Amino acid sequence: MAHGHGHGHGHGHGHGHGHAHGHGHSHETTDIDWAAMGDKLERYARIAAPMYGEVAAWLRGWVPEPGLVADVGAGPGAVAFLLAGAFPGARIVAADPEGPLLERARARAERDGVADRFEAVRA
Repeated sequence: MAHGHGHGHGHGHGHGHGHAHGHGHSHETTDIDWAAMGDKLERYARIAAPMYGEVAAWLRGWVPEPGLVADVGAGPGAVAFLLAGAFPGARIVAADPEGPLLERARARAERDGVADRFEAVRA
């Protein structure tokens, strides 16, 4: 899937010092408040929900009743919960490296009544 920061975006790669600039992301480490970022990630997931719903429908065509669904890079678990609804018989695993986002996912699993088949894993 293209993310709009490949070659041909007008700044060239021939600077003589390696990686080009202006991609919209940084390779430097920064401190991110993941607890605060959770709201933004969930808001984006609500906006993108129709697209995720189409993906879930496509997946059901391939595997109608999976025993396990894993969302890797799950953040607060928004897509994992959409998949939990699409696959009500599946165990759902949401994996992410950020503890505060996984805590949000665990709390939502309780609220949504899927905690018995939901697992948040730090990975």
